Amino acid sequence: MNSQEKKDFLEEQLGVPKAKKSSWKLYYSLLGLLFITAMMLAYFYRVTPKKTEPIAKRKIPATAGVYVVVLSKVDSANIVRITENIQAHIGKDSAMTKMVLGSTFMYKQCTSLAEYKRLLKQAMTEATPTSLKNQGLLISQMVGILTNDLAPSRFVLVGSFADSTVTELEKRFLGISKVLYTRNEVFGKTTIVNELIPRTAPSTQFVMNLFKQQNLPVVEQ
Repeated sequence: MNSQEKKDFLEEQLGVPKAKKSSWKLYYSLLGLLFITAMMLAYFYRVTPKKTEPIAKRKIPATAGVYVVVLSKVDSANIVRITENIQAHIGKDSAMTKMVLGSTFMYKQCTSLAEYKRLLKQAMTEATPTSLKNQGLLISQMVGILTNDLAPSRFVLVGSFADSTVTELEKRFLGISKVLYTRNEVFGKTTIVNELIPRTAPSTQFVMNLFKQQNLPVVEQ
């Protein structure tokens, strides 16, 4: 797909009119408005994860990415299992993998697998309870970071969704699923990893089905 085809595809997905040559200005204006709105909502609801220590400068360009979103606390047995699953996927390529963690407790990009594992365990242990609205905002922020990266990546959802209805779930995650579809089709392969607990929860199954309907690869470990 050449650059013009990519542009046409994005315009079609976002509903941007093609009639005028100046439509690209509207496209970037919409993106800017969405970014400002997301930042204002994040500030208002205080869901922007706090950064830990400064990010170490990467010496080798990343060729893959792992983005983990921790939505709630996780029990000790599942903490061990989830951490081992993530470590097994990264394997010996941690020096070339962009490792990003977002939760209600913290936000961090890591260049060390040891640090990433430590912070994952801390996030799953200390995640604070929050509403579905704030969980949706957190996931949106992480998706925004992901879309700035073109490397093949895994987007890992950990924990449990807050109590909600199907209508609320669709409102929060249908748009997210479409953005991830566009990222997967146009910019870089995007794999959804289901580490939600329990797997049989109606909310978990509904959200995973939204992703599958967008032809996104979904992995359940």
